[in-house]
Amino acid sequence: MTVEGIVTAEAGRIGLPVQIAIQDATGGLVVKLPDGVRPGRGVRVRVTGKLADPYGQLELRPGTAADVLVEGIEALPDPLPGSAASLGEATEGRLVVLVGTLEASPTRETSGDLVLRLVDDAGLSFRARATKASGLEPTLARTGARLRVTGIVGQRASHKGVLDGYRLWIRDA
Repeated sequence: MTVEGIVTAEAGRIGLPVQIAIQDATGGLVVKLPDGVRPGRGVRVRVTGKLADPYGQLELRPGTAADVLVEGIEALPDPLPGSAASLGEATEGRLVVLVGTLEASPTRETSGDLVLRLVDDAGLSFRARATKASGLEPTLARTGARLRVTGIVGQRASHKGVLDGYRLWIRDA
């Protein structure tokens, strides 16, 4: 499969292994990068590879660095306004902004990821994550703080074929 899009999250911002998110007017997709390729945010790329869906998240997996072609620089797309209920297949891989109240203080996992548990205005819970590369620290806010978070919708389903485990990957402060 070959797709083209603008890098909305560079390597190191949406978990491991090394992945980027790309987006165009029709949707977003996570790309697992081969060695030696690290296009930055705002770069338009054309990627050829095979589709995979580890833990439910759809990914494109190019075989070599030659399968990722840089085509220029473009403005980033505006994030889609969302809610906890909108986190799902239709928004997976896309840049989204949500507003929520922290249920508990942010915590750092052994992986180094920062985890935020939030509740949106409809009372629905959602999780946001940030890698160490984001520069965010657990002291960013306290329980009860109202936050506007922008990031990439990702998925880590609880079981094969289950549509759950959606989260927002915050790219930076």
